[in-house]
Amino acid sequence: MGKSALIVYYSRGGENYVNGSIVNLDVGNTHVVAETLARLTDGDLFRLVPVNDYSLNYDTCVAQTQRDLSDGVRPELTAFPASLDPYDLILLGYPTYWGAPPMPVMTFLHDMHLDRRTVLPFCTHEGSEFGHSLENIRAACPGINLGEGVAIRGGRVTNCAAQLTEWLNSHGVDVVSG
Repeated sequence: MGKSALIVYYSRGGENYVNGSIVNLDVGNTHVVAETLARLTDGDLFRLVPVNDYSLNYDTCVAQTQRDLSDGVRPELTAFPASLDPYDLILLGYPTYWGAPPMPVMTFLHDMHLDRRTVLPFCTHEGSEFGHSLENIRAACPGINLGEGVAIRGGRVTNCAAQLTEWLNSHGVDVVSG
């Protein structure tokens, strides 16, 4: 079954925790997975960008994300997709922060009215996989059709095409390239 896909994702470059070390990334791990998904599905990419993004410094970012999560902050985004109407499927990606989606993802979920839409989540992580993020998404959007997600370890994002292909195929999504 062919599906027109929109890949919506939040990702942050700069200092990141990867394979037990802090490394500087030009683009975040979730960005790499999102681009792979766009190639595999011929889908459109939409990056969620907060007006005031998190720091590129790892320790500062950790403090910011912890505070935003505990305070329930919904950061303002620079833009939203013009319309979701052309898409049969939304692939929603994010790094797992404290077992939850980053708050820019929660802003998107709150503001885009995803009732009755099919959403397949994907996350990048360093051991926590989805944490409780799927429950957070269900609570924010009780009317969505939330499919089974795929969790990609950050240190493996450059070699995840086979895992993503299997995941997409399990949901009836045609893969157009590998």
